[in-house]
Amino acid sequence: MLIGEIHAPECSKKKLPLGALIVHLNDAHHWTRERIAAWVADPDVPQDESHAHH
Repeated sequence: MLIGEIHAPECSKKKLPLGALIVHLNDAHHWTRERIAAWVADPDVPQDESHAHH
């Protein structure tokens, strides 16, 4: 469950509230909305890098 501050999946040192983390993943790592949604739905499933720039 994603509550409180969460470690960014691609920035092990970055820890943000969920809303800010979603913006960070989109802006800094160019994750698509679909990739972010899949990660939010199940953060324990590794995200496929091939979807990062679609």
